[in-house]
Amino acid sequence: MAFDGREGEFYTPEKAGEFTRRYRAAKINPIEGGFIGREKLQAILDQDGCMGIRVYLGMEPDNSMNFVFVGADNDQNDIIEIVVENVRKHPPYGSTANPLNS
Repeated sequence: MAFDGREGEFYTPEKAGEFTRRYRAAKINPIEGGFIGREKLQAILDQDGCMGIRVYLGMEPDNSMNFVFVGADNDQNDIIEIVVENVRKHPPYGSTANPLNS
């Protein structure tokens, strides 16, 4: 099944908050999220044939979790010319309280 650039679902903040609350309650990992700047996202999306962004979970040398972002084409293949890692993890880089984080 090919990607068409419309994958994912739009959720209300309250519905999405249910997912993030369950994750925080499970205490699987102290990292609750991350931030990647617009410049990096745009560079990934601007690649020829890029239909969206795939997120991988990775582990730092100190065993803390981090995220890896790459583009993906319509055949579901990674476009690895631009790979972004080392996002700003939450905590400590978090938002003020909202349905997704409180």
